[in-house]
Amino acid sequence: MVDIAKYINDHLGEITSITDVSTHFHYNNSYFSRLFKKLFDCSFSQYLNRMRCDYIESNRGTQSITELIYNAGYTSTCTYYRQKNKSNANKK
Repeated sequence: MVDIAKYINDHLGEITSITDVSTHFHYNNSYFSRLFKKLFDCSFSQYLNRMRCDYIESNRGTQSITELIYNAGYTSTCTYYRQKNKSNANKK
């Protein structure tokens, strides 16, 4: 799973769904989803959004926030802020 985490981190801006990663590692989508949740203790989409938010927060000041959002793989700034608010609500 270290390889999978590294792949996700290295390709944040390119990954659009779990299919992108499961196909890269030659796994069936359903199997990969169950395996991922078991090993990472969260869903693939939760993990991906957490990594994207972490990328944006750790790179603030190097580019505009809008550029960081798109580089992280979000399709719009609204999507980023919605995911960030959802993530913050889950932490409370």
